[in-house]
Amino acid sequence: MIGKQVKGKSFRGVLEYLHSKQESRLIAGNMGGKTPRTLSAEFAASRQLNPRLSKAVYHSSLSLPKTEHLNDDQWSAIAEEYLLGMEFNDSQYVVYRHSDKDHDHIHIVASRIRITDGTTVNDSWDYVRSEKLIRELEIKYQLTPTLSSNQKLQRGQTSGEMRLIERTGEESIRTKLQQIIDAETEQPITMSELVNRLKDQGIDAQVNLTRTGKIRGISYQLDGVSISGTHLGKAYTFPGLQKHRQISYDDNLHRLSLVQASEREPVIKTNEETEPEIRQQIELAHQQQAWRSLTIAPTLRQYINEVQAPHGGQPECIQASVAVKDVNAETKDYRLNWDKQERTLLMYRQKDDSLILAVKYQDQKFEPIQLPLSEDNKPLLKEADVQYWQLLAVKLHEHQEQRKKQAEKLPQKQSQDRGPRM
Repeated sequence: MIGKQVKGKSFRGVLEYLHSKQESRLIAGNMGGKTPRTLSAEFAASRQLNPRLSKAVYHSSLSLPKTEHLNDDQWSAIAEEYLLGMEFNDSQYVVYRHSDKDHDHIHIVASRIRITDGTTVNDSWDYVRSEKLIRELEIKYQLTPTLSSNQKLQRGQTSGEMRLIERTGEESIRTKLQQIIDAETEQPITMSELVNRLKDQGIDAQVNLTRTGKIRGISYQLDGVSISGTHLGKAYTFPGLQKHRQISYDDNLHRLSLVQASEREPVIKTNEETEPEIRQQIELAHQQQAWRSLTIAPTLRQYINEVQAPHGGQPECIQASVAVKDVNAETKDYRLNWDKQERTLLMYRQKDDSLILAVKYQDQKFEPIQLPLSEDNKPLLKEADVQYWQLLAVKLHEHQEQRKKQAEKLPQKQSQDRGPRM
């Protein structure tokens, strides 16, 4: 399942757009209106509680692969769980279902202002939280796992970069640049604002011009290493930043400020400036560790359940040993332990037996346990670990689908073996 989300200013505009689509249906919500006019009037009630918030509209779409479909009740349940996970439990919302494309999808429109007290729904790390929720919903509703939107738009790590992570635990310059740009583009900004923010972090972002003065691309330099936007991935090129990262650029309005920002020297931090930066780095690393843990925890639980299952025919990706008292499962690179008494899930790296993930699982929710960072204040759980388990989730789903097909064929075969009755 693929999720997209944007924030806007006009409820009436987005409602008119969704309502006018071919075969559009309003399938869920907590509001009384049925038309864009009546619904926007209701949304205005929450807007009056916090008139200073300009972008009060939250618009999210959830899409399935072409081969999968859900009914209205299932979509309604998914939308409600998604909104709850994104902290919109006290907000007005409606859900539209569309059939104008060849894949099943819904649109959620919600107010970012809580109707109970007028406070604003927290939007920090909302793209990361959305990806995590989608992975959990895929498992719960047995949907085909889908790589996150960020991963699809990023250039994958090379074998050399993977070896660097394994050898030193240090992520490559390319991965660092991707993560910093992702963090700076969580909210819509202009291209010149993005370049200035990167310069302030010591990244020499430069737009590249043709001989006639047209902008042909963007490149980045960090720690003496230069990388073009193309080599970071589609979302990091000059047009990709506008298409995939909500970065606005108008050549008539922004060209001068962008060229000036590009010509700036990147900021070099002094020792006095680095102490708050280190504190910020530590806080960010703990956040990354928590979000990465929460992203793959549902897959780890599914994996443990898979290796405990009484049926045979496990996929080749699984190598596991299951103990009766405390459940253990392992792959070539990782070892998992589920402590039933403490309700704690732990994951270790096989090569050095180091603990890299710890989460509590209670009331059908995961809660990360804070672990110490690495010596250079990096998360113990790397992006490569997350990619490993997300790819494994796809294999587990494929294996489950194969078992279902085999189970459906078995009664037919048994009936044929018995032959016609006399």
